[in-house]
Order: sequence, then structure tokens, then C-alpha cells
Amino acid sequence: MIFLILLSVVDIEVVYTNDGLGFLSPSYAYFMDVSMPPPLGNAASFIRLVEWERQDGNEPVVLSAGNMFAYPFPGDQPSIDEFVDFYARARFDAVLIGTNELSYGVDPLLELLKKTSTDFLSGNIISTTLKKPYKIIERKGVRIGIGGVTTLYAPLFVPYEHRIEFELASDFDAVREMVEDMRNEGAEIIILLSDNGFHRDSILAETVRGIDVIISGSERGRAMRKPFETPLNHTIICKGYTGLTSAGILHIYYDEENKLITGYDGFLQTLFSDYFPPDEEFLSNIVK
Repeated sequence: MIFLILLSVVDIEVVYTNDGLGFLSPSYAYFMDVSMPPPLGNAASFIRLVEWERQDGNEPVVLSAGNMFAYPFPGDQPSIDEFVDFYARARFDAVLIGTNELSYGVDPLLELLKKTSTDFLSGNIISTTLKKPYKIIERKGVRIGIGGVTTLYAPLFVPYEHRIEFELASDFDAVREMVEDMRNEGAEIIILLSDNGFHRDSILAETVRGIDVIISGSERGRAMRKPFETPLNHTIICKGYTGLTSAGILHIYYDEENKLITGYDGFLQTLFSDYFPPDEEFLSNIVK
């Protein structure tokens, strides 16, 4: 009997990032050693990590909790084409429309959406052109719903001339509706991409039932090396470091026979270029 139960459990792997802040080019880990910082591969090493995770026929779910754009300061933003190349090479399944994606106005975001095949999600943006609340994919026979929610604090960080280009509805109401819709469409695991920050995400997880995993963004510099499980609804919350200095890996163990999550394991992997040799073709396309 135990052997049969084990056979029904599949390992769904999720590779995630959040708050890239435009750091596509290689950098140095000054947060580890100011005098002799080890080199980081950033986006190019993230691509390599995902490539290795896909070996042996594995197909991880690759996600971003948004804020991949840099802060809206002149000269700091990579080109739209560089982002398109990154999303394509890493083969993201979904990316959240976060605060920074809205900081340059709707037009650059629409240009990005036009050029990329990656799905950008947000269930609470009031817009006919930007609103794609969720998508459902399948891995190892398991249907996975992925939704997105943009923080209601976004307008505070967006320049006024762009702030008037969009509106945000209640995040809690939007998530509640998305969860219900995804469950009705057969989603067995539900993952939410959010840039609310850990505190509000933990409240959201305990208020809205049915969210299995939250990939949490915002709160620059703060991360959790191990996933956090909320006590009431047992939602798994994950959060990586900013600036594409790390990648998160989460393994969800799902019992197909009994339709429930039996366990999980996760960690953060620092993107040292010595460990994950940067994708040279991607690097050659980055405008210096």
C-alpha cells in the first residue's frame, strides 16, 4: 500500500525570481564581500540554471513575481529587446505586471507584450489592454493555475504622468475571483504571483482560501532562504533576493490519486557565475 501511495506522488518543480530591477548584466556580490566580491551572472546565469534544471526531460515551471524593470531613472533601463530575449531564453511560463513595469507608462509595457510570447499577468489592473488575470498550464499531468496581483501601493511609486494611465481594483477581491475561476477550470495547484510584500501576502493567504503557493515580490533586499508555510491555510510563501542575484527553487510533492499536496521543499540558489556559467549568446546581445 505504501508503495502504491508513493507512485501517485509527483514532483512539480518551480524555478522563480522576483524584483530583477533591470539587473540583466553580470554584477558582483558586494553583499558577501566588499573587498573581493565574487562575480554573479545575473540573467545569463539564471538562463543557465533553468537550462540545467530542464535536463533529463524535466520541465520546471518558470515564474517571476514582477518588478523586472529598473527604477524609472534615466539611463538605467535595459532595452525592451533585452528583456524579450531574456524571457524567451529562460522560457518563463508567466511574469507578474509589478510596480516597476508600470513606472514607465503603458506604452513601453504594451511594446513588450507585443514583442514577447511570455504571458504577463495581473488580475486587479483595470485595463482592457493589460488585464490577463491568470493562465492554466500542465506539468506531469497536473493542471496548475497561475494568477497575478499587483500591489495597491503601486501608484505611490509611479510618476504622476504615468499614474493616471491605469487603475487598480481590490487585490483581495481579485484573488478570490481568480482562485474560484481557476478551480472551476480544473486547476489542481494554484500559484499566485504578487508584489504585495510578505506581510500583506501572508494576510492574503490566510484570508483567501485555496492559494497553494505565493511567489512574493517587493520589499527590496528582503528574502527568505526557505519557504514559509502559513499556519491556517497552509499556503507556501516564497521570496528571493532582488537584482537577479539568486534564483528560487521549489519542489511541490503532489498526490495525484488523492488530489492534495503532501509536502514541499525549497531553497535559494545564489547565481555565482563560477557555478552557473553565463549564457554567452545572451551576453553578446546585451547592449553595454
